[in-house]
Amino acid sequence: MADPVQATGQPRVIWSPESNIDVEEMIKQAEKEIKEALEKIKNETVNAYQSQASGALSAETAPKYTSGVTVVSTEEGVIEATIGGWLPTVLEEGCEAFDMKPGLLAGRPSRVIRLRNGNFRTVSVRSKPDSWIHPGLKSLKLGDKVKAMIEKLGDDLFSQIRGRIKV
Repeated sequence: MADPVQATGQPRVIWSPESNIDVEEMIKQAEKEIKEALEKIKNETVNAYQSQASGALSAETAPKYTSGVTVVSTEEGVIEATIGGWLPTVLEEGCEAFDMKPGLLAGRPSRVIRLRNGNFRTVSVRSKPDSWIHPGLKSLKLGDKVKAMIEKLGDDLFSQIRGRIKV
């Protein structure tokens, strides 16, 4: 025998949340936890870049590298890190050997440069062509190391949220 309610095209309640389950509250809680997790991931990304830079670079160079790192959270919930500026980019990606003379002179005929050991050296348009060649830098790829660390953190945080919300 056909069910008269089903035959008329009216919906039949198969399941509904128990009266003690507040679905809207669950959604609010999930949104809150996701927002907090994204903020934690963003902050930990900054910390991870600082930690990696401190381990790989001198105390003088590490802050210069991290000053070029910008970390943002997009509307879609994606954490993005951008490395900007000449020094941070060269440290991250590496560079071939290059002539430092044009940059040091910056349009002037000569200039006195203070070296790290406190000595001074003069660079001029008449300096030997190969006297101010930088040997280049190997890429550090700190971003790859940070990404691996942060992916694990993100996976762990969202796994915990899924477990609490039981979605």
